[in-house]
Amino acid sequence: MRGRIVRGVFLLLPALAAAQQAASPQASAGLAGEWLDSQGNRVRMAESGNAVTLTSTESWEFIVDEKTNVRAELRLEGTKSGNEVRLIQATNQGPLVLNGRLGAEGFIRARMDLPGVGRSVDFALARPRPAPAAAGKRPRTIHMDLLKQSVEIGKWIPMFVGLAAEDGETVIPERGVEVRLDVAGGRPVPPVVKITPREPRVPAGIAVDQPDAQVVASGPGLEPARASADGCAKGEIQAIRMNITASRAPADGRRGLPVRIAFLGAGDSLVTNGMPKPIGWRLEGVGELRNLPDAKGRPQDIAVAADECVSRNEVVSQEPGAAVVTASFRSFSESATLHFTAPLSLVSILFVLFGGVCGGVVSALQNYRAAVRWRMGRWMGWLLSALAGGVALYLAYYYGVLKVLPMFPSGAGFAFLAGLAGGFLGAAALERIAGMLLPSRARTAEQG
Repeated sequence: MRGRIVRGVFLLLPALAAAQQAASPQASAGLAGEWLDSQGNRVRMAESGNAVTLTSTESWEFIVDEKTNVRAELRLEGTKSGNEVRLIQATNQGPLVLNGRLGAEGFIRARMDLPGVGRSVDFALARPRPAPAAAGKRPRTIHMDLLKQSVEIGKWIPMFVGLAAEDGETVIPERGVEVRLDVAGGRPVPPVVKITPREPRVPAGIAVDQPDAQVVASGPGLEPARASADGCAKGEIQAIRMNITASRAPADGRRGLPVRIAFLGAGDSLVTNGMPKPIGWRLEGVGELRNLPDAKGRPQDIAVAADECVSRNEVVSQEPGAAVVTASFRSFSESATLHFTAPLSLVSILFVLFGGVCGGVVSALQNYRAAVRWRMGRWMGWLLSALAGGVALYLAYYYGVLKVLPMFPSGAGFAFLAGLAGGFLGAAALERIAGMLLPSRARTAEQG
C-alpha cells in the first residue's frame, strides 16, 4: 500500500464469535443483501425484525489517510431504528462501532469508529449497480455522478465515482486507483475512494456546509474532474429565478441548453420550505424539456424534493428554431428564449455548394455574350470561385452572425440562399480583382 502502515487487524473475541454464529438473523427485506462501500469492499447484511448483522464477504480494507490503512474481518451486530442503524463488533483492540443512516436515494452514510487507530472514518454504502464499462481503454479522467444537485445545508449528496476514457465511457482499470476528493464549502464522504477492476464505480458523497459547494476529484495520471452542488437554507420561498448559461446550441438532438430554476428567499439566498415543490413548465416552439441529472424523467412529472432548492433541466431539439421555456411556481414565473441552429453537416454544405453553382451561373449569364464564348477552363475557374464565395459567406454567417444573433435562420434552405448569394458575388468579385491585378489577362479572358 505504498508504504502505509497496516494497523488494526481486528480479531473477533471467540465467545462473541460463537454467539453471533448462533444468533445470526435470517435475511429479510430492507437492509438485507449485498452492499458496496466507497473503497470497493463488499459487505453483506442480514435483517430480522430490528436485529441486523453486517459481515464482510472478503477481508475489509480501508484507507484512513496517507500513512495508515486498516484491515479487518467484519462481523458486526446491532439494531435498526427507523432509518438509523447501530452495529458493534468486539475485537482484540476494543469495540468496532458503525453508525449509519439510510437515505431516500438508497445510500447509507456510515461512520465507523476504529479501535487501535483512535479515529473514525466516514464512507458511503450503496447497492452494487453494474454499469456498462469498457476494459482495455486507457482512463483519462474521473467521472462523478451526483444523484442530487442541491440539498439542505448540513445534509449530504450521494454520488458514484468512476474512471472515464476520452469519449466519456466508464473504464475498468487494470489495477486499483485511489481518487482523492476535495470539497470547498463542504466535506467529502470519504476523502479517498478506491476504484478497482472488480468495482469500476464506487459510492461516495458530499456533505454540504455552505450555499455553494465545489468538489474536485484527482488521481495519479488523471485529469481532475470538477462538479458543483448548491446548499439550501430553511426559509420561506419569495421568488424563483431561471438561470441560462447558454442560449444557442446545434439542433442535433444531443447537445442541450441548460435551464436552472432556483428557489430564493430573503436576500436572494437559496432556500427550501421543507416541502416538495412542483414546477409548472410550458415549452413553446421547437425542442423538448428534460430533467437532469436523470434525463429519462420529464420535469413536469417531478417535484423538487423537500430538502432541495434547485431544479436542473435542459432543452434539446432536432429542429432548428426558437424555444420559449416558461417555469412557474405558485404566483412566480420566469421565462427565456433559446435558439437552436442547424448543425454544420454534410447536407448543409451540399446545399451551400449547390447554391454557389447556381449563383455563379446567374452571375455569368449577366454577361451572356461573353460567357457563351468561354472555354471549359474559363467556366471551371468561374464556378470554383463561385463555390468558394458561397462557402466563405455561409461560414462567416454561421460562425459570426449566428453567435451574435442566434434568432436568425440557419436551416438547409438558408444554406442554399447563402450559397446562392456567395456564388453570385464571389465569382464576380474574383473576376474584378483579377482584372485590377492582371488587366491584360482579364482582357484575354473576356475574349474567350
